[in-house]
Formats: sequence, C-alpha cells, structure tokens
Amino acid sequence: MVPVQSPPVDEAPHSPPVTGAEYARQLLEKAKHPRITAEQLRRLEQELMTASDEEVAQLFPEDRLLSNFVTNVWEWGQGRTTLTSLPWNISLPVSDVCNARCTFCTSWLDGKKQLTLEQLEKFEPVLRTAIYVGLVGHGEPLSHPHLDEIAERLEQYLDPRAASYTITNGVYLAKWLERIDQLRLSSISCSLNAATPQTHQTVMGFDPREFPRIVETLGILASGKGSPRRVKVSITLVVTQQNVHEIPEFIELGNTIGAQSIYLRTLLPQPDLVTGLNYHQLPPYLHPDFERLRANAVAAMRASAIPVHGEPHTWGTPIFPDELVRRMEATPPVFISRADALRSQEARERGQRAYQVSVRRFRGDPNDHPEFADTLKDASNPHDRHPPFRCRAVYNNLYVNELFLRVAPCCYLTKTPGHDEIRLMDMTDIVEAWNAVSMQSLRQRLAEGPLYGACERCPESW
Repeated sequence: MVPVQSPPVDEAPHSPPVTGAEYARQLLEKAKHPRITAEQLRRLEQELMTASDEEVAQLFPEDRLLSNFVTNVWEWGQGRTTLTSLPWNISLPVSDVCNARCTFCTSWLDGKKQLTLEQLEKFEPVLRTAIYVGLVGHGEPLSHPHLDEIAERLEQYLDPRAASYTITNGVYLAKWLERIDQLRLSSISCSLNAATPQTHQTVMGFDPREFPRIVETLGILASGKGSPRRVKVSITLVVTQQNVHEIPEFIELGNTIGAQSIYLRTLLPQPDLVTGLNYHQLPPYLHPDFERLRANAVAAMRASAIPVHGEPHTWGTPIFPDELVRRMEATPPVFISRADALRSQEARERGQRAYQVSVRRFRGDPNDHPEFADTLKDASNPHDRHPPFRCRAVYNNLYVNELFLRVAPCCYLTKTPGHDEIRLMDMTDIVEAWNAVSMQSLRQRLAEGPLYGACERCPESW
C-alpha cells in the first residue's frame, strides 16, 4: 500500500544507472520517508534482491523505521522464512462491533468487543516501525466511543512519518470530521458496495436515507471543504449477484465525488456455507446476465478517469469446492433473513467461541491431522498458481482484524492450513507471533511449494 507519491531518484543524464543498495539509499534519503510510488517499490524490490545482507544493514543504521523497511523488502526478495524485520503495514483492530448487516460478512453476527488501551500496548513494538496503520477490526472502527483516546496513544507510538488509514462503512464519518487530524488519517476506504440507496439497503442492511448522507461526507473529505484536512478517499464494492449490475454506476459515483481510487473486490472463497449468511446466493456468476454485466463493468473500468482496481476474470471463478457445489445442487440451502440470523443459536455460539481462549492454546503449532486441514485444496488450481508465489502479505502486513487478537496470515486465511491459530494473548510478544512455526511454514510453501489451496484461489495478483 503506497498511496503517496515521492519524487524519483535523480540520475545524471550520462552517469551509469544507480543500482542495488545505492538505489535504495538515494531513493529513501531524497524522499525522507518510505511513502513511494508502486513503481518505485517494485524497482526497490528488484534492486535489493541483488544486495547482500551487509549492504542492507549499512543503509540506515541510525533510522529505525527505514532500516526495518529496507530489511523487510530484502527478506521478501530473498524468500526468507524466519524474519529479522517487522511488518510495516499494521492492521489494528479497533472495533468488532458493526452497525451494518452485510450479506457477505459475519461481523454483525460475531462482533462483541472493542479495543482497550491495554490491548493497544501489545502492538507497541510494531507500531514503532510502522509506515501504515489501519484503524480497522472485524466491525466498524469509527463506532468506537473513545477513538480520541486511542489517537492520543498512537501519537506516542508512531514515527512522525507514519500515517493511518481506516476502512469504514461511512455512517460515523460525519461524527469524527473534527478528529481527522488527531486520528492522523491520510486516507479512508469506504465500503459502499452499491450505487443506489436501494441496493445499499439490500447488500448492507442500512436505511436508504444513510446512503446520500455517506456520499455527501465522502465528497466533503475528498474536496477538503468543510473538514480540517483533505483526505484521500477510495470506495469499494464487493462484487455479488445483487450489485454486479451497478458497477458502471458505482464507478461513475466515484468519479463524481472525487475519489482517488475505486476498488471492485472479489467475493472470498469459502470451504463451506457460512452460518447466518445466504452465501450461496452471492456469487456474481449466478446472475442470469452475468457475462454481459461483466463486460459492461470492464468497459466502465477502462473509461474511468479515476483508477479502478479489480480482477474481473476472477468474478466467474467458483468460490466453493466442487463437492460442496454438488451437495447444494442435491439439497439447496434455505434462505435466512437477517432477523432470523441474529436469533440463530448456532450463529451466536460461533461468535462466543471466537473470543474464548481457555479451551485450547493458539500458538500456530501443527495440528494432529494436517493432511485434512487444507479444505480449499483440490485439483482445480483455478489461477494456475505455482511456486515461487511472490506474496507480500506474510512479509510486510500484520493482519490482526478481530478483538480476540488472532494473527491471520493474510486476508484470505485465518490460519495456516495444518496449524493452530495464532492469538497474541497466548504469545510472549508480537514478535514471537510474527515468526511462529505456522508463519514460517507458509513462507516456505510460498517459496518452494506445494501451494495451499487458498493461495491457488487468491484473486490478488502479486
């Protein structure tokens, strides 16, 4: 995630091109911070792959943040399994409580807690060298009633060059407009998932009156008018059968409010049906006019004046294993309303179990039967993925998105297949969790194979 553009490294017209560790030194010294363009990051990764560990160690010995950053990029390039660097893109769980009722998410069924200052202290080691901090959670982060106190603590931990961002449904944005500077927010990603109030209600469960209010606040932030600072705004839509028809209109909306970027997310693959959700009705490829609607979406993406990020070719990829599809064809799942889902004893128990830590230990150790653990693995390999798979997630991103403090390998895996979960309250510190045996195993499989099923199905292109 590199949203702030920095000037390129100056090179004399007739001098040899700057390469290796020297490129990293000149780039980051000139920029004075690591918020570089995506193109510069790719070049940095390539150049550091040719550098030695001694050269990397000598780059920024007196600058803790930059030293950690270049070491991390180098270790990713080398495919190291045990890391000496810390992640620099941190997901900080602020709230698991959510006011939305999204059709593709269980946060409104499972979320029970919000971040305490004591829990925040566990993140101090990685916050000291963080470049980006996401104020997130498995719910709505801006619903936290004491967000101002969290911001004051972050001021103590974060390097002045660091920035924060948040992922929000936008309902509470107006409430915190005067706290934007205190929160150090430089960018906001708003999960709208629709282009009209009616579809917004269908997908997210909000009163139709909320949609125009959210859009108005996003416009204020994007323009810098009526808010303390101008914030980079992006809007996102998880592509489902219910909103795939609105993608061109959604892209037009992003252009109208002055968003910096637009994201069209692919629906997450699932090994089984999700209790409380009608997940079987969500795949966009179930729409009877899917191919035409996908073509319309692709055309709108190309015509947009604002960058639109998405992988339309993955929208037609089956999200369920073949065996589950056959079971659903034989016995179609029943539809469950939001009200019934909230009353579901099974859904409530699942949410409670997530916060329980006394039943077992969660250290990332191997399970007793790892051969049965990779539930997404089959013979399909839909994206034709093979090692080495250059995934950055388990090198520079720390995914802790729930208040039971689970360290997830990536946004598509809650644990490494064949291993127990990692929970911070069960580890000596966050550094131990970062190099748990399951994280090392995943990094090794990415480099050497065989890839896990989730990696083969991951829609991201690294």
